[in-house]
Formats: sequence, C-alpha cells, structure tokens
Amino acid sequence: MVAGLGYLGYGTAVVAARALGVQGSFISTAPSVIQVLFGALIVLVAVGGGLPAMQHWPVVRQARHYRSLRLLYPLWNGLCEAVPGIALDPVAE
Repeated sequence: MVAGLGYLGYGTAVVAARALGVQGSFISTAPSVIQVLFGALIVLVAVGGGLPAMQHWPVVRQARHYRSLRLLYPLWNGLCEAVPGIALDPVAE
C-alpha cells in the first residue's frame, strides 16, 4: 500500500510540476523513478498475494513450528530447574 501511495503521490507531483512549468532534475528523473516505484508496487502486490498460500507449505509450517519451540525453550528450561521432577528421565544408551 505504501508503494502504491508513493507511486501515486510522486506521479501526481510530477504532473502538477509539469503543469506549473517547473524544470529541473525532479522532472528529468521522473520516468525512471516512476518505473522503479511501479516495479516495487507489482512485486509487493505479488508477494502479498502469495503469502496466504505459503502458510500451507510443509517447509513453512515446519519452520514456524521450530521457531515456536525455540521461543518456548527458556520457559521450559526454567520450569525444569524450578521443579526437576517434571522433566522426563534421560534416555539410557
């Protein structure tokens, strides 16, 4: 949305500057800046459209699960230190 608003705002400013007869680097670099803003807009819309579908990919689900477990580890470690009997016995080899 920000890229789209930037694209519209910059384009509007260029059109208004041209209508007022303003000259300078603002006008001469406008086509390339507008092209970059439009490209960013297209890429961001495509990525935003694909994100909901990516949540169901097995790799993404596994990464999210792993991150959740890593975030919970300090809590689990503190609980095991406070109440040692809650932890399972280590596996004998």
